[in-house]
Amino acid sequence: MDENLKKILIQNVCEIERIFKAVNIVEDNKMTRYYMPIFLEDIRCLTNMIIDDSIPFHFCALILRNILEQYIEFLYCQGNAEYMEKYFSINLAPNTKKLDAKDLESLVTALKKICGEDRFGIGEANKRMSISAMTKDLESGVDKKDQKLYQTYSLLADVCHNSYYVKYLDSVSGSNILTEYREVFAGILLGLIEIIKHSVKMPDKVV
Repeated sequence: MDENLKKILIQNVCEIERIFKAVNIVEDNKMTRYYMPIFLEDIRCLTNMIIDDSIPFHFCALILRNILEQYIEFLYCQGNAEYMEKYFSINLAPNTKKLDAKDLESLVTALKKICGEDRFGIGEANKRMSISAMTKDLESGVDKKDQKLYQTYSLLADVCHNSYYVKYLDSVSGSNILTEYREVFAGILLGLIEIIKHSVKMPDKVV
C-alpha cells in the first residue's frame, strides 16, 4: 500500500480517537456513549490489518459493511428519538439475563425473541426498519449520484455476496479482480471515518 495512504489512515484513526475521548466525557446520548467505542475498536482493528496487508479482501469488505450498517442505524436513531427508544429497548436491556438455550434451535429462537419482538414489539407497525429504508430516509432530498451511504453499502453488499465467486475467479484466471484493490477499501474506510467525524457533536472544550 502507498506509504502516504498509510500515514493518512493512521492520522485519521488518531484524530477520531481524540474526538471520541472528548465526546465520551460529556455525552449522555446512549448511541454515542455505547456505540462510539465499538466503532473505534472496529476502525482501529481494520486499519491495522489493512496497513499490515494481513487481511483477505472479502474479510475487509465484511467488516467494512458491518461498520457501515451499524453506523447507518446510528445516524437514523440520532434523528429519530422514538425509534431509538425501541432500538435500545429501555425496558428490556436492564433485565436481560443469560440466554437459556440448550441447542442451536433454542438459541436461534431466544436471539430472535430478544433482538426482535421483545425489543421492537409485535406486528408490522413495530417491525425493525431495514438498512435500505433507513439509508433512503437519511439521503432523501440528496441527488442520486451523491447518495454515498447507499452506494457504498450496496457495493460492499455485492462484494460480500459474491466473495467466494470472486476468489474462485482469481484462482482460475489469475486476474486478482478485487484482491489488488486494497487501497479502494482503505479509501472507503477513510470516507467512513470522515462521515463519523462530521456527525459527532463536539463539546466546546476538546481534551
